[in-house]
Amino acid sequence: MGFTKEDIDYEISANGKELHGKFKFYQNNIYASVTSNGYYLVPEADLSSFRSIGDTYTDGHMALDKNNVYVGDKIVTGMDPNTTKSLGNNYYTDGKTTIFSSYHTQKNSSTPLYKEIWLSIKYSISDEKKPQTYSYKIIKLPSSKTPYYTLLNPPNSIIHPSIYGTITNGKSTYFNGNIIPKADPNTLHNIRELDNGHQRLSIDYLADKSNVYYHNTLLPLIANDSLYSIDISHQPTDHCLINPIDNMVYVNGISFNKNYAPYKLISQHSSHINQVLFLSNNGVYFYNLKENKVQRAGDNPFLGRDVKEIAPLVFSDGKETWFVSKKENWSRGRTSRSLISRSTTINKLNTEPGKWEKQSNNADKRGAIWKKGNDFYYFDYSDFRRHAFYKIPKSNTAKQFIQHSNEIRELIKKKELIAVTHTELLEAKTKYNLEEGFVSKTPVKWIMLLVGLTVTILIAWKGQKKPTP
Repeated sequence: MGFTKEDIDYEISANGKELHGKFKFYQNNIYASVTSNGYYLVPEADLSSFRSIGDTYTDGHMALDKNNVYVGDKIVTGMDPNTTKSLGNNYYTDGKTTIFSSYHTQKNSSTPLYKEIWLSIKYSISDEKKPQTYSYKIIKLPSSKTPYYTLLNPPNSIIHPSIYGTITNGKSTYFNGNIIPKADPNTLHNIRELDNGHQRLSIDYLADKSNVYYHNTLLPLIANDSLYSIDISHQPTDHCLINPIDNMVYVNGISFNKNYAPYKLISQHSSHINQVLFLSNNGVYFYNLKENKVQRAGDNPFLGRDVKEIAPLVFSDGKETWFVSKKENWSRGRTSRSLISRSTTINKLNTEPGKWEKQSNNADKRGAIWKKGNDFYYFDYSDFRRHAFYKIPKSNTAKQFIQHSNEIRELIKKKELIAVTHTELLEAKTKYNLEEGFVSKTPVKWIMLLVGLTVTILIAWKGQKKPTP
């Protein structure tokens, strides 16, 4: 905005000396990086004895010196740095006190956006302390006569392997610092997860001899060996649990309506979708991430038909053809755009009945050419194209495309690939706001006017504080 105070974050990042993990030494001081907020001074830190607490990068937000245990720029009270060690899975103990502290920061929910703006402005033009709206979570576990030890660490070779484990003292069991009710640590295990034909262990769903859990939430079903999770990649709600015994579905600890079971996943393919769709006799359902509930998108168009998935997210009963696609709705302001909604649709192809014949794999992952009657079509699997389904108006283009795999983008630009005509049958929609409350309901010009008035007042106030020469 042109009036902000010089920020030292860049200087620390560029010129600070690496200590370990999230910590740097800059101009005779130790700073901790708090993700999403920048660097903060750790004034109590003793450089001569300052050291890391563990040997994995997920312990990088933790540190010790001769006096204290640190989580980022904060001191953990009541822990002895001389005996504190990492147990793994982001759990730490000094033999008496045991804590969980996530490597990832979380936003302080008590700080609304307008207050963030106010604090940032005050910091920019005054001597106020730098505001901190994100922090590393610290959860202190109950005291235990029996030492805590970690379980299930880690279930997969994943990006952040150490934050998804559990810990127990042999009696009580915890996930990310929160108790898993009624869990039996001796039989607790990760449920299997399927991902496009591959099998691994789920990082979200656990079970013991009797109970099933999403993280630490007890689910209303009995454990059985047929349970499995599915991972629809790139989706915010991509880890769903399915019970084949009754074909019930659970997402983020929430059960689908049992009255409408059985449910069937429409496809395990993830291209061209924004929501994961489930079919039942009563309709098509999806989990709305923003509203945190299961919603009905519309009637099941496949009901009573012998429908097969002939290609990823393309379906046919030999007479009619349907395909799944996605779309987004953006506001179009004079200077900016904002996301209004994301949707997944089921569409009916407007074409004559006929048999589909696959013409080429086209490297399989990108897509494939199919023929129906005398017409050629391109099914896009890559998710990089705006549309999932294209018609190839010229047969010679199709043949050349099969032989040489021409650049798809150029073919679309030349209109040698044309989005098919179709009828949208249903839409699963998730609505978004720029911010809840303040920004989403307030025009930008009024926000900027408020900021300008605030800055003017603060500058005047700061000037009055200066002593008269």
